[in-house]
Amino acid sequence: MQTTPIRFGSDQGALRSEDEPLITGHGHFTDDLRAPGQVYAVFVRSQVGHADIRNVDIAEARDMPGVLGIFTGKDLVSEGLGPIPPVASAPGRDGTPMFVAAMPVLAHDRIRYVGEPVAIVIAQTSALAQDAAERVRVDFEEISSASTVERAIADGAAAIHTERNGNVALDWTDGNVDVVEAAFAKAAHVQHVRLADTRLAPVAMEPRAGIGLWDDAKQRYTLVASTQGVAIVRKLLAEGVFKVPLSTIRVLTHDVGGGFGMKAQCYPEYAAILYAARKVGKPVKWCNNRTESFLSDTHGRDGILEGELALDAKGKFLGLRVRNLVGIGAYTTQFAAIFGTANTKNCLSSVYRIPAISIDVKIVLTNAAPLGPYRGAGRPEAIYLIESLIDGAARAMGIDRITLRRLNFIPPEAMPYQTPNGPIYDTGEFEAIMDKALALADAAGFAKRQKASRKAGKLRGIGLCCFLEVAGG
Repeated sequence: MQTTPIRFGSDQGALRSEDEPLITGHGHFTDDLRAPGQVYAVFVRSQVGHADIRNVDIAEARDMPGVLGIFTGKDLVSEGLGPIPPVASAPGRDGTPMFVAAMPVLAHDRIRYVGEPVAIVIAQTSALAQDAAERVRVDFEEISSASTVERAIADGAAAIHTERNGNVALDWTDGNVDVVEAAFAKAAHVQHVRLADTRLAPVAMEPRAGIGLWDDAKQRYTLVASTQGVAIVRKLLAEGVFKVPLSTIRVLTHDVGGGFGMKAQCYPEYAAILYAARKVGKPVKWCNNRTESFLSDTHGRDGILEGELALDAKGKFLGLRVRNLVGIGAYTTQFAAIFGTANTKNCLSSVYRIPAISIDVKIVLTNAAPLGPYRGAGRPEAIYLIESLIDGAARAMGIDRITLRRLNFIPPEAMPYQTPNGPIYDTGEFEAIMDKALALADAAGFAKRQKASRKAGKLRGIGLCCFLEVAGG
């Protein structure tokens, strides 16, 4: 089998070694693995989005065949297990710290989203565990829920966390407002756009899975899981949940099976199967089914993007104002603080000269699955916004959209270029790249087909977007 050199990096002469086993069915994914004597876990998950838990009745389920143990959130809390804390935080507009809503391993007092784990059932087989899980009765008092950003910040919305007055976890701003306002004051045209950044559920090739092991002699946990973040998962499990030395937890990952950021999170299920392995004295295996994955994997996107672009009479960009509402779900995950703040902010200048930029962000708790990193994590949102503004301005001002972009590109001679939103670009030939893309489009006959399809009454055309992602810290 021929191998292909990788494209970038100091080791660009290296040959790929991972392809052959993956494409010939010889990968080692978590659900392919077996531990001697392993038993199986199934989670009891919430069927409602917001409720106070009165009681979790496990009596009937505990007596079913093959059941080795059932554990609830109260069991874990009584033994000192803590919630999973975030890694990143950010100061708010007036220096107020972000409200941290750490994620419990199992819900024990309140349910905050559909699919939240409430109990874990351990049995000799997966089928027996599933049967028993269906006999666990959760008595709850439902509360009005707010699964969207707008509902969560509306007057009268129920507090998702009672210790927080309102559901805004962080009110954040960046940029010189006075400079931006002065730019808008002299604008010949201001283009406005409001965009829905629709929440999505990632779909990995292998759903999240794990095997929890406990070595009683060494007093050591081992987690085998398809995670993208071995070191951070280990750290959060040790320091945040179990409160044990780092050396007493080991995390192993074989082939991940897809994730694009979603599997970077330290999930409650990892902690629960480790706890259960210690309690039942056997390796505990768990694998999400597809429905559970849609409910319980960290989601991506979710919010409302608003922006205004100020232009002079010739189409030169003068300033950009951005407002971003981000729904982070019921809890503050590892990196929830940075998706809609730093990640979006750092990409706002994109490939254009925009002399003044400001951004206001509200990070909002909602009754939905927690938000996690996925495919750009806030960066594509910035490009979506600025490119939509440019297309709208081109239509409103009667300027060709390619001409408008060409007029505002950062030229190569301006490098290194300091953007008003922070990043410094060391190089870039943005107009040359666009010209090459346009030439390729013409060679492929897109323009001709676009004309023919529009003549036939079909709204079909060529999308145009210049994309620059700031990927550093």
